[in-house]
Amino acid sequence: FLGRISAHWTFLAAQKSPDSLETKYVLQPHSVQILGVLRLLGIDEDGLAHHLIQINTGEGKSIAIGLTACILAKLGFKVDVVCYSEYLSLRDFKAFEELFVALNVIK
Repeated sequence: FLGRISAHWTFLAAQKSPDSLETKYVLQPHSVQILGVLRLLGIDEDGLAHHLIQINTGEGKSIAIGLTACILAKLGFKVDVVCYSEYLSLRDFKAFEELFVALNVIK
């Protein structure tokens, strides 16, 4: 499921940046983001409650949270993502809005 959502996100990102095909640079989740998602989902524990992760500046917290939100929404959870910064919240929502729509997880 994580692989499918990640691939869908990568595909949508590549469509937005046509030069990605020429430069062979494709936006895709990195290992720290995938590990963060797995940890937030409690893959190594029993259940979803009380999991924290630390992702350093520039390592893609937005991607880890966006992918996690998609997975939880597809599993039937009501998902709200909050941030201290209205600017960052809006920026990240816009970055993932197309994926949210494609996965039918947004109203």
